[in-house]
Amino acid sequence: MIKVMEIKAINDLKKEKVRKILQEKVGIVKEENAILTIYENLMQIVWQRLLPTLGKFTVTTILKRSIEMSESKYPILTLIEIKDDLEFENLRFQLKEEEHPNISDAFNDLIVNLIEILASLTGEVIIQKLLEEMKK
Repeated sequence: MIKVMEIKAINDLKKEKVRKILQEKVGIVKEENAILTIYENLMQIVWQRLLPTLGKFTVTTILKRSIEMSESKYPILTLIEIKDDLEFENLRFQLKEEEHPNISDAFNDLIVNLIEILASLTGEVIIQKLLEEMKK
C-alpha cells in the first residue's frame, strides 16, 4: 500500500513539474494562434527527441494513445495528424473557424498524458532529458 502511495506522489510531482514548464512557456499569451505555435513547437521537440531513441512506430503509438486519453475532454486534439511528422494544419484551420478558449488546457492535458505514458514505460531517464529540452 505504501509503494502505491509513493508512486502516486512521484507521478503527481512529475505532472506538476510538466505543468510548471508549460506555464512558463505559454505565460500570459492569450491569442489562440500564438498559444498553438508554442505548443506545436513543444510537441515537435518531443517528437524529434523521442524518435531516435524509441523509433517512429513506438513514438507514434505513444502519441496516439496520449491523444486518445485527452480527446474525451478535448475532442479538438483529434485534429493533430501523425504522419512523417506531427501536423497541425487541420487544428489551425479549426481554430480559425471557431474559438477554443481551452486550447491551452487541452495541450497541457495531452502533454501530461504523454509524460505519464513515457514514465511508466521508460522510467526517469528519458523523462528528465525531455523535460530539460522542453525548458529551453
